[in-house]
Amino acid sequence: MKRYFFKVDPINECVGAFGQSRMTSRWEGGEITFKSTGPRYAIKKSTRLAPQIQIGDELWIWTHEEKGGQGLVARALAVEDVDPSDGMLSITLTDVSLLSSPFGFDKFKKRPDNGHFTGTRLLDYKSINRATGAYMIEEDEVAEFLDIVEKFGSGFSSDQKSAAEGIASSSTKFSWANEIKTHKDEILCDLTERRQNWQKVRPVQGKFREDLFNLYNGKCLLTSSKVKQALEAAHVLPHNGDRVRDRADNGMLLRRDLHTMFDAMLWSIDPKTNKVRLARRLVDESYIALEGMVIDHQVDPDALLFHFTQFQKVDKNA
Repeated sequence: MKRYFFKVDPINECVGAFGQSRMTSRWEGGEITFKSTGPRYAIKKSTRLAPQIQIGDELWIWTHEEKGGQGLVARALAVEDVDPSDGMLSITLTDVSLLSSPFGFDKFKKRPDNGHFTGTRLLDYKSINRATGAYMIEEDEVAEFLDIVEKFGSGFSSDQKSAAEGIASSSTKFSWANEIKTHKDEILCDLTERRQNWQKVRPVQGKFREDLFNLYNGKCLLTSSKVKQALEAAHVLPHNGDRVRDRADNGMLLRRDLHTMFDAMLWSIDPKTNKVRLARRLVDESYIALEGMVIDHQVDPDALLFHFTQFQKVDKNA
């Protein structure tokens, strides 16, 4: 296992702006992406690349204070292959732990060159070079780096949110109405982000996808297509890293184009009638026949009502 330091914009480089959140569930499964050919060494004027990040490597995330971040906030592991060949470095986080006390450079004494005396070569370098990027934490400074984390970060939060975060307790019956009430602003933000970024390629979604294939007998909910390669697991309330959003009653099995259009708020289902409603701006004749179709679905009515309400607002203002 290797260790890396990520300096990121908490809004624009943490997909969905999860970098500003203090909820572990918002970080878990989160994607960081920025322009880069890969991690570097923290050496002035050096352009030499460090070894590429691999699955299971440890990542320390510092959110840029001038972009609304709090400094060093989280430790995580890398998951999924990291391919920076297109000039963009994208990486997904797992096993996230948030520091109890995030800290920035204001904790350290200033230097004459406007940097800070931090005690590690890496942080000294980044106190001067404030740009976002990925850097390797070399073996000879790991101990010093971890000492600083322990001193200023106060360990990790004891409140590591579970899949039931925001619900009264694991013994309480789950309710989508409670989930929506507890996380309404977050869900609205996620719906907007999903609608505006509908072109983003989705990863295969593991168990959630398998559950929906079983629930809907391997057929698209709207078209009955059985072409497995063309079907995707669609979340009604957006996936945010919290496993509770991967419940089967928050999903539909859809043909890829219909999934993309659902995320883009081009159609929804009226929970009162279970009829498909198309957006007024959707004028492609190949989809007109779907308008008014009655759907036999297994989606929770509270989750569906929330999506349908936002669909109506978007359609009205489009």
